[in-house]
This record gives sequence, structure tokens and C-alpha cells, in this order.
Amino acid sequence: MTKTDRVRYEMLLRVRDFGASQGAAFPGSSKGGQTFARVAQAVADIDAHDTARLLAAHEGRRAKTAARRDVRRWMLAIAMTARDLTRATPELEKTLRMPRRSSEVVLLGAARSFLEAAARIDNDLVDLGLPSTFLADFREAVDTFEEQMGARRAGRGAVAAARKGIDTALAAGMNAARTLDVVVTNTVGLDPVLFARWQRDRRLVDGRTRGAAPVAIPPVQPAVGTETNTPPADAGGIGHEPVQPSPQALALAPVPTSDTPLDLDKAS
Repeated sequence: MTKTDRVRYEMLLRVRDFGASQGAAFPGSSKGGQTFARVAQAVADIDAHDTARLLAAHEGRRAKTAARRDVRRWMLAIAMTARDLTRATPELEKTLRMPRRSSEVVLLGAARSFLEAAARIDNDLVDLGLPSTFLADFREAVDTFEEQMGARRAGRGAVAAARKGIDTALAAGMNAARTLDVVVTNTVGLDPVLFARWQRDRRLVDGRTRGAAPVAIPPVQPAVGTETNTPPADAGGIGHEPVQPSPQALALAPVPTSDTPLDLDKAS
């Protein structure tokens, strides 16, 4: 997963755990409980696809590397053993020369040429110490290498499919989290402690920005030609005390999260 995907995934983990710990407030039959279940399913799908991606990439790479190593080992053994024979046959020396380029396609083509040349002098190579089954063993190694090259290409397709599955699951989880922004606010907004916990768990954190950037609210400018009645600075008299918002209004007021400055909460 990319860094952005990882940040979103970790947020979905926290949202899932929040819903699991508040089952009484969000029963399974309610809109909130069903939406938390969607988040949990998205997390499970992401885990499954990410595991499949890692396995496909690792297994294909390891098998191909082992097959490539076997082919090169046989080619080196044949080239070194045939040095005594190539002195009398210069064209054979050109055929049994290790390729300078290390690409898989070049190595496979050179291995096929080695097979053809070694088949013409197999008895001589056995006389010089190679095992009697070297030609069959070498051919098997070349065939395995070619098969693993094809499997590796198929593995790349599996990796791409897993990545697409991760993107789909992340999108589903993010949509569910946006719905929960409304449901949770309406359900637990009057509980300042629980609502603060929701805001903390719902926040997208990239490891650098831990909180929301302060929001600057510009002063309201009066219209041209109108007069404003500004209360005197002396607050000693009745009627000049500032009006404080009620706790309910504070709890229900939307609080900015780090979604906006990070720009990670938009649909992919």
C-alpha cells in the first residue's frame, strides 16, 4: 500500500474498534451498527488483498531466482569444462560463452544455445568430469526457468488484481466512515468525552500532522452605509456580559479534523 492508503487503513482500524466498543449505542440492526459493520468488512478485505499481494510477489520472485541460479550454475560448469575443447574448435568457444547482459530473456536464449552445443559434445564433457546426466539436468533447469518466467508474469497480474481489490475496499471503508460522521455526531454528540474520542479515532494522521490546523474566522464586515451598535468596553453594567454558547451547541458544532489539511479523505 502507498503511504496515503496506509493512513486511511489505520484510520479505518480505529473506526472499526470504536464501533466494536460502543455496541450498546450502535446495535447491529441500527444504521450506525450496519455502517460500522461495513467498515469492519472493508478492513477484512484490505487485509486479505494485501496478504495475497505480498505472497504473490514474494513466491514468484523466490522461485524464479532459484531457477535462474540453477541455469547459471550449469552454464558456468559447461563453459569451464569445455575450455579444453574450444581451443581446437573456435566456433564452439563463441557458442559456450557466458552472456554479458544479465536480463532474463538474454540468459534464457544463451541457455538454449548452450544446450544445443553441449548436446554435440556431451560425451567429451562427461569424459572431462561432468556427470553423465548433466545434459538432462541442465535441460530440466532451463525448462523450469522458462516456466518460472511465465509464472512471474502471471504473478504480476495477481499483484495488480490485489492492489485493485485494496483500492475498492478502501473506497468502501471511506464512504462508510463519512456516513458515520453524521450518525455518530447525532448519537453521541452530547457526550463530550465519547465524541472527542470519535474525533480522535476518525482523524487521518500521516505521522507529521497530529491535529487540525487552526481555522481563521474573518470578522463580519458591516454593509456600507449602516451603523453598528458596539457595546461599550465597560462590562460592569447589566446587559453587557458576553453570551456563552450552551454545552449542547458546542457538542453539536462541527469540529474540523485533519482530513482537510491532509486532503486524504476525498474519494479515490
